[in-house]
Amino acid sequence: MTAPPVIRSVQKIIYALWPPQTYVCDTQPDGNPLIAYCTEHDMIYRFGEEELIHVSNEDNLCNLSGDKLYKAIAEASIEMDTHLTKYLPQITGHPSLIRIACNIARYHLYGDAVTEHIKKHYIHSINFLKHISKGDISLGPMSMSV
Repeated sequence: MTAPPVIRSVQKIIYALWPPQTYVCDTQPDGNPLIAYCTEHDMIYRFGEEELIHVSNEDNLCNLSGDKLYKAIAEASIEMDTHLTKYLPQITGHPSLIRIACNIARYHLYGDAVTEHIKKHYIHSINFLKHISKGDISLGPMSMSV
């Protein structure tokens, strides 16, 4: 089913305002780069620096622990890759996937201290990825398989 012209116009505007980007957050065991779907900046924008400092810093210092945050982003990206492999690398940087990546990274960042609210967003995000994988949800022209 093709999206109506209005939807396609909105997608074009979104892609113009937020062009796809590729974020490398780590290296895989085989030496290839691990592509991240979100950045530290995206996490701060969505959840606030204060929350991220609180949950990422085990020493109760007033700064963001990048190592713990980057690990959560890497874990989210690996988890997302399992659902999106047939679409890679075209869809990295898509606004919907940045939001989903942030929710999944936040879930991993909290670990055993995860709240029901965060768990709910995580489950919704995973279900969204499953629908993309099945082809039930399209991300527009960027979701064309290779």
